[in-house]
Amino acid sequence: GTAVTTINADMSLGAVEETITVTGETPLVNVQSTTRQAVMDQEIVSAIPSSRTPFTVGVLIPGVSRGAFMSQDVGGSTVQTVASLEANGGRTADQRMMVNGVALSSMIAGGWGRGAGPNATGTQEFAIDVSAVDAQAATGGVRVNFIPRTGGNRYSGTIFGSFAVKEFASDNYTGSDVQAQGLTTPPTIKANGDFNPGFGGPIKRDKLWFFLSGRYLYAENYVAGMFYNQNVNNPNRFDYVSSGEQAFIHQDQQIFQVNTTWQATARNRFGVTFDQESFCGCTAGVSATTAPEAGNDSRFPLQRFITADWTSPMTNRLLLEASAIHRVERWGAMHLQTGKGGNVDHIEPGITSVVDNPSAATGAMLTYRSAPSFNNSWNWNIHYRAAVSYITGSHQFKFGFNNAYGHHENTTYTDPTTPYSFSFANGVPTQLTYRITPRTVAVNVDRDLGFFAQDRWSVGRLTLSGGIRFDQFKNSFPPQSIAPTALAPNLNVRYDTIQNLNWKDVTPKLGATYDLFGTGRTALKVTLNKYLAGLGTTGSLWDPPNPINRLVTQTTRPWNDSFYPAGDPRRQNFKPDCDLLNYQPNGECGVLQNAAVFGTVTPGTTYDPDLLV
Repeated sequence: GTAVTTINADMSLGAVEETITVTGETPLVNVQSTTRQAVMDQEIVSAIPSSRTPFTVGVLIPGVSRGAFMSQDVGGSTVQTVASLEANGGRTADQRMMVNGVALSSMIAGGWGRGAGPNATGTQEFAIDVSAVDAQAATGGVRVNFIPRTGGNRYSGTIFGSFAVKEFASDNYTGSDVQAQGLTTPPTIKANGDFNPGFGGPIKRDKLWFFLSGRYLYAENYVAGMFYNQNVNNPNRFDYVSSGEQAFIHQDQQIFQVNTTWQATARNRFGVTFDQESFCGCTAGVSATTAPEAGNDSRFPLQRFITADWTSPMTNRLLLEASAIHRVERWGAMHLQTGKGGNVDHIEPGITSVVDNPSAATGAMLTYRSAPSFNNSWNWNIHYRAAVSYITGSHQFKFGFNNAYGHHENTTYTDPTTPYSFSFANGVPTQLTYRITPRTVAVNVDRDLGFFAQDRWSVGRLTLSGGIRFDQFKNSFPPQSIAPTALAPNLNVRYDTIQNLNWKDVTPKLGATYDLFGTGRTALKVTLNKYLAGLGTTGSLWDPPNPINRLVTQTTRPWNDSFYPAGDPRRQNFKPDCDLLNYQPNGECGVLQNAAVFGTVTPGTTYDPDLLV
């Protein structure tokens, strides 16, 4: 991390005529660095009753709050595979996750990182920079640096375990206002647990060490006000009927991690970390207005990263370091396929999703029978960096660079037999929603490059620091195509490579600290830094220009299930009795909205003409 550490050493005595005893005190606050940092070591992480991630302990830092996609964890009640921290009004996209200083980002949603993260037992400490982040990073959000645990010259191990069941937790539901206002059941834990062993030691004493760790973490929580549908997978029933069994969400994560360290020479040290993970939120997306069968399996079936790092103290003042990481990730809100979340393990083909919007007097909108659509994503990226540091007692100078390449693709899909969904009004069919599926969008980060230099001088009680950073971000859309689909049989388009962003920025960093009383207990700090927005593979600057996203991929048409006269078997049979590929009014179906452009570029949108093929 960026902390200033004081190391006490004992000097051996030679032939002397007198003994001189020197004493001193370590400063209680950092009186040199303006970066505000908290280091969560093994002792702290193990003592706090949580799911033991940098996010669940990071929110305990004053001024830090949980960001987007992060649920509140109490005593390990959630398995947080997608999480973020925010501080000082910062944005989620500005967070950066690192392993030994090299970015762990999947580049999703501005590059803040999601999914994989070293497990608690396999990590020596979490170094969390909260504010005044230095020139080594382009963004100014929270920076989380994982320091892997290394083995030593003796074999040792550790085992952490915890569990809880429903009876371990109390609630204030009975007699509460929410019960009086109609909440039928509260959200409570069903069960959760954590098993996290680790073992390490020497492969060759003083030369080669290893540390091996694994983790199984799970959590099950009841969903407030939602019950299983007793008509699930019944093709002849289009109504939701509660079974009386409260729905719950299951989450579990498996992690295997091994770290090896090689002291090749006295001045050359190498490290390699291999981490393989999987996660399943099964079933996810369930709420008081979404039935379990309309949820999805929030699955990360593959998360893997491999890091390699090298450090070399060339002299007692000059340090060279370099590291790289390769990461792959498969994830998505996928179709039900695991059966871990209660009585729903799949949806039979042909079961159409229903969104019922009753009147205000009868309740809230409800989605049931099936989810309208799903997605399956793939990410591949590589990050690398190198730096040189020159350090004396009063002077610290560092310069280096970082770069990254990434590829992301996301496929939206539905049940092939029903690429549409139904809308009801209090149980009466009113509308069909058409979707073009499957479709895949892809984007490349061609370059995420940065060069930096920073310097820090201490003179008496005053420390001055300054830095400058140059960044270039470049992305593009690789060749993409979309073939004819069930509801758009004439669609068949292809796009060649399209260049998108190519931005360059220079950003300064300035700071000063002053030890007010010279005691190391009170410091005055001031900073003036400029930071860049977090950029990655998805977001408002690259999703809209993507040619596949410019297509009209979803539209609606009216549906009158009472169109045919009484006695006609087609009347009120909950089936759209019309020619779905005839976009003009026919049978029970009205005109398809945006029929002229369904599957073509959205009307009225404007983009840079140079981006159009």
